[in-house]
Amino acid sequence: MTASRAALFAALLLLILGVFGCAPLGQKKDVPTGSEDPEVRKRIERLQTTLKELQEQMALMQAQQALESGQKRQGPPVWQAVSQWEAVEPGYGLYTYVLSDGTSESQAGLASLLQILDALSAREDLDKSQVNRFIVPASDPLPQLNLTAGSYNADLAQPLLTHLPESIQKTSPGPFLLTTSHPLRQDETLPETLLFDLGRCSPEGAERLVSPYMLKIPSSSSAGLPSFAPLLWSLLRQMSPASASIRVLDNTVVLQCSP
Repeated sequence: MTASRAALFAALLLLILGVFGCAPLGQKKDVPTGSEDPEVRKRIERLQTTLKELQEQMALMQAQQALESGQKRQGPPVWQAVSQWEAVEPGYGLYTYVLSDGTSESQAGLASLLQILDALSAREDLDKSQVNRFIVPASDPLPQLNLTAGSYNADLAQPLLTHLPESIQKTSPGPFLLTTSHPLRQDETLPETLLFDLGRCSPEGAERLVSPYMLKIPSSSSAGLPSFAPLLWSLLRQMSPASASIRVLDNTVVLQCSP
């Protein structure tokens, strides 16, 4: 058992002891009987909620470990390569478009990002409505295609890039991860979106910043919050306050690595 998993296991054990109010070993404790006891029900509900959170934390850790170890993809990919936007498969919880203008400034970052995405396996334990799907504009849409900068179709990405906030277009080479709740059309005005600008991020920490996109999407967000709000929160937790810059431009929440 790795140190991180051991720590998670220890936290889980302490949580169970705390929720159920277990006494130290060698001591007896009176436990309420009957499943209708309100206090027991509350403790069980708290435990179930926290177990789900711990499962997602474990999934995040596993994704990070797979990326950091250079492990090859073992299952279906987390991405769909498309040669036209209309080919994007519907039904996913979130869609994240990988965007780059293909210039030399963004080439190294794009190549690193595509290599990371190509190593990730889709989560088959979840319904597709509960997961994010990366959409990659490519010259060849075949599912078995390995993602490389050479297979990336910058011309197809260009119409979506022109819809990004003007200040971002002028100041950052990208690449960008643009997240929305439904498939986009190239002539569509952007709805509420999350734009993660990776242009200023260190390549060494890219794996840690991509792994939150693998987490389960809650079935419903808090009232008034966009569907990508839990993802944004997870990304911010992966970044230190000093390394993150966040602002709202038009309908877009922009997240950047601080220079």
